[in-house]
Amino acid sequence: MRSTPRTSPSSRRPYLCQQGAEQAATRLGARFTWTMVHRAVLRSLASDLYGDFLCRSE
Repeated sequence: MRSTPRTSPSSRRPYLCQQGAEQAATRLGARFTWTMVHRAVLRSLASDLYGDFLCRSE
């Protein structure tokens, strides 16, 4: 796996999600780009996971 520069989480897309999406798109002969739907789903997932983490760490 290649390394990515350290930046704030809000300024970059999750690398592993992007890598998987790019591989899937390549296999289908397509090109992957981040859409508003992709961004909204990732924000929602991150929020849910963070909330779960906080509940379990109390």
